[in-house]
Amino acid sequence: MAVETHSIVTAESKHAIRFPEPGAQLASGALVACFPAAPESPGRARRLLADALRACDCEPGLVDAAALVLSELASNAVRHVGSPFSIRATLEGATLRLAVEDHGWLSRAAMVVRQAHGLGVVDALAADWGVKPTARGKLVWVELPLGAVN
Repeated sequence: MAVETHSIVTAESKHAIRFPEPGAQLASGALVACFPAAPESPGRARRLLADALRACDCEPGLVDAAALVLSELASNAVRHVGSPFSIRATLEGATLRLAVEDHGWLSRAAMVVRQAHGLGVVDALAADWGVKPTARGKLVWVELPLGAVN
Protein backbone atom coordinates (compact mmCIF):
# COMPACT_ATOMS: atom_id res chain seq x y z
CA MET A 1 0.00 0.00 0.00
CA ALA A 2 1.35 3.43 -0.93
CA VAL A 3 2.08 5.86 1.88
CA GLU A 4 0.36 9.22 1.62
CA THR A 5 2.47 12.08 2.94
CA HIS A 6 1.86 15.78 3.09
CA SER A 7 2.85 18.93 4.90
CA ILE A 8 2.59 22.67 4.54
CA VAL A 9 4.53 25.66 5.68
CA THR A 10 3.67 29.02 4.23
CA ALA A 11 6.17 31.79 3.65
CA GLU A 12 4.94 33.30 6.90
CA SER A 13 5.81 30.84 9.66
CA LYS A 14 2.87 32.04 11.79
CA HIS A 15 0.65 30.11 9.35
CA ALA A 16 2.71 26.91 9.53
CA ILE A 17 0.52 23.81 9.50
CA ARG A 18 1.78 20.27 9.79
CA PHE A 19 -0.23 17.21 8.95
CA PRO A 20 0.99 14.33 11.16
CA GLU A 21 0.83 11.44 8.69
CA PRO A 22 3.64 8.88 8.77
CA GLY A 23 6.63 9.91 6.71
CA ALA A 24 5.54 13.56 6.38
CA GLN A 25 8.18 15.70 4.77
CA LEU A 26 8.39 19.44 5.25
CA ALA A 27 9.00 21.73 2.28
CA SER A 28 9.56 25.37 3.20
CA GLY A 29 6.79 27.59 1.91
CA ALA A 30 4.94 24.78 0.14
CA LEU A 31 2.23 22.19 0.46
CA VAL A 32 3.71 18.90 -0.73
CA ALA A 33 1.81 15.61 -0.84
CA CYS A 34 1.98 12.19 -2.50
CA PHE A 35 -1.07 10.09 -3.30
CA PRO A 36 -1.63 6.56 -4.60
CA ALA A 37 -3.33 5.83 -7.94
CA ALA A 38 -6.70 5.32 -6.27
CA PRO A 39 -10.13 6.71 -7.20
CA GLU A 40 -10.42 8.63 -3.91
CA SER A 41 -6.99 10.30 -4.19
CA PRO A 42 -8.01 13.33 -6.31
CA GLY A 43 -10.73 14.19 -3.78
CA ARG A 44 -8.30 13.84 -0.89
CA ALA A 45 -5.78 16.08 -2.67
CA ARG A 46 -8.50 18.66 -3.40
CA ARG A 47 -9.66 18.77 0.24
CA LEU A 48 -6.08 18.99 1.52
CA LEU A 49 -5.33 21.98 -0.72
CA ALA A 50 -8.60 23.75 0.06
CA ASP A 51 -8.08 23.32 3.82
CA ALA A 52 -4.49 24.60 3.58
CA LEU A 53 -5.50 27.66 1.52
CA ARG A 54 -8.35 28.49 3.92
CA ALA A 55 -5.89 28.23 6.82
CA CYS A 56 -3.76 30.85 5.02
CA ASP A 57 -6.80 33.17 4.72
CA CYS A 58 -6.98 32.93 0.93
CA GLU A 59 -10.08 34.32 -0.78
CA PRO A 60 -12.91 31.80 -1.25
CA GLY A 61 -12.84 32.28 -5.04
CA LEU A 62 -9.17 31.34 -5.17
CA VAL A 63 -9.74 28.34 -2.90
CA ASP A 64 -12.52 27.09 -5.17
CA ALA A 65 -10.57 27.69 -8.40
CA ALA A 66 -7.41 26.05 -7.04
CA ALA A 67 -9.36 23.06 -5.73
CA LEU A 68 -11.06 22.60 -9.12
CA VAL A 69 -7.80 22.88 -11.07
CA LEU A 70 -6.00 20.47 -8.76
CA SER A 71 -8.90 18.03 -8.91
CA GLU A 72 -8.79 18.03 -12.73
CA LEU A 73 -5.03 17.43 -12.86
CA ALA A 74 -5.06 14.76 -10.15
CA SER A 75 -8.01 13.01 -11.79
CA ASN A 76 -6.09 12.93 -15.07
CA ALA A 77 -3.14 11.25 -13.33
CA VAL A 78 -5.36 8.53 -11.88
CA ARG A 79 -7.87 8.10 -14.73
CA HIS A 80 -5.70 8.48 -17.83
CA VAL A 81 -2.24 7.50 -16.60
CA GLY A 82 -3.13 5.08 -13.78
CA SER A 83 -0.29 6.56 -11.79
CA PRO A 84 0.39 7.68 -8.26
CA PHE A 85 0.91 11.43 -8.20
CA SER A 86 2.41 14.17 -6.11
CA ILE A 87 1.23 17.72 -5.66
CA ARG A 88 3.01 20.92 -4.76
CA ALA A 89 1.39 24.28 -4.01
CA THR A 90 3.21 27.51 -3.23
CA LEU A 91 2.04 31.03 -2.55
CA GLU A 92 4.60 33.31 -4.20
CA GLY A 93 3.90 37.01 -4.26
CA ALA A 94 0.56 37.51 -6.05
CA THR A 95 0.51 33.98 -7.51
CA LEU A 96 -0.55 30.54 -6.37
CA ARG A 97 1.54 27.94 -8.16
CA LEU A 98 0.24 24.38 -8.38
CA ALA A 99 2.03 21.36 -9.80
CA VAL A 100 0.98 17.74 -10.23
CA GLU A 101 3.59 15.15 -11.16
CA ASP A 102 2.71 11.69 -12.41
CA HIS A 103 4.33 8.87 -14.36
CA GLY A 104 2.82 9.86 -17.71
CA TRP A 105 4.80 11.16 -20.67
CA LEU A 106 2.42 13.44 -22.59
CA SER A 107 3.50 16.89 -23.70
CA ARG A 108 1.22 19.92 -23.58
CA ALA A 109 0.90 19.71 -27.36
CA ALA A 110 -0.47 16.17 -27.06
CA MET A 111 -2.95 17.13 -24.33
CA VAL A 112 -6.43 17.86 -25.63
CA VAL A 113 -8.03 21.01 -24.23
CA ARG A 114 -11.83 20.87 -24.46
CA GLN A 115 -14.07 23.67 -23.27
CA ALA A 116 -16.09 23.23 -20.08
CA HIS A 117 -14.26 20.23 -18.61
CA GLY A 118 -10.84 18.73 -17.99
CA LEU A 119 -7.94 20.80 -19.25
CA GLY A 120 -10.40 23.34 -20.67
CA VAL A 121 -11.28 24.27 -17.09
CA VAL A 122 -7.59 24.51 -16.22
CA ASP A 123 -6.93 26.67 -19.28
CA ALA A 124 -9.88 28.97 -18.46
CA LEU A 125 -8.90 29.52 -14.82
CA ALA A 126 -5.10 29.69 -15.07
CA ALA A 127 -3.04 32.76 -15.85
CA ASP A 128 -0.58 30.29 -17.35
CA TRP A 129 0.04 26.54 -17.37
CA GLY A 130 2.29 24.02 -19.00
CA VAL A 131 3.91 20.60 -18.93
CA LYS A 132 7.51 19.61 -18.44
CA PRO A 133 9.16 16.21 -18.43
CA THR A 134 10.61 14.83 -15.22
CA ALA A 135 12.74 11.82 -14.39
CA ARG A 136 9.55 9.94 -13.44
CA GLY A 137 7.17 11.20 -16.11
CA LYS A 138 5.69 14.67 -16.39
CA LEU A 139 4.81 17.66 -14.25
CA VAL A 140 1.81 19.82 -15.11
CA TRP A 141 2.12 23.28 -13.57
CA VAL A 142 -0.48 26.02 -13.19
CA GLU A 143 -0.31 29.63 -12.06
CA LEU A 144 -3.40 31.23 -10.51
CA PRO A 145 -3.33 34.96 -9.68
CA LEU A 146 -4.33 35.83 -6.13
CA GLY A 147 -7.42 38.02 -5.96
CA ALA A 148 -8.22 37.80 -9.69
CA VAL A 149 -10.48 34.76 -9.27
CA ASN A 150 -13.93 35.58 -7.89
